[in-house]
Amino acid sequence: MDPKPVMLCILNHEQKRYVIVGVNKQTQDSKNEFGNKFTAAVENTKVKMKYDSFESQVIEVSEDDFITFIEEICDITS
Repeated sequence: MDPKPVMLCILNHEQKRYVIVGVNKQTQDSKNEFGNKFTAAVENTKVKMKYDSFESQVIEVSEDDFITFIEEICDITS
């Protein structure tokens, strides 16, 4: 059975933002594709997001934009 990608979403109540981390199966020859998927979802939806890390698979999305962003990620990955 192949490992499935995982996305962890945690709401920061004080900042009203979700921290979202995407992880997929990685080998030495592959990279985590969530950074590209996150970028595409942001471009397609125009949601407000923030990179606060050197890792592109870790982003922050405003609480108001969260559902729109998640729906777009689901469309991109299916």
